[in-house]
Amino acid sequence: MLSKLLFLWAVIPLAELWFLLLIGKKVGAGWTLILVVFSGLGGLYLVRKQGLHLFYKILEEIRKGRLPADEIMDGACILAGGILLLTPGLLTDMVGFALLFKNVRKQVKKSARRLLRKRLL
Repeated sequence: MLSKLLFLWAVIPLAELWFLLLIGKKVGAGWTLILVVFSGLGGLYLVRKQGLHLFYKILEEIRKGRLPADEIMDGACILAGGILLLTPGLLTDMVGFALLFKNVRKQVKKSARRLLRKRLL
């Protein structure tokens, strides 16, 4: 597990740098910087908006006496998306934005449930 994390720690920044250089060559360094900054800021706005909406959904589920398990998993996906959007780079921004879409989160939650069942049972 640690070796996989170290591999990702080395590969992701290199992929980000390669992609930024590729985009910078096509549109210029200034536009690339603007794209990185605004994708991060726009994404954080969406994360905040979705996070607040989800917070109220969790409170509503608790008020009704139900366990908000699905909403908590949505929250984990939104949090992960927010962290990726804070990370400078366009590849991580794309993955972060993807986690803000319900259909993508649905697939991530399905995979996470399958993985948890496999590990716990």
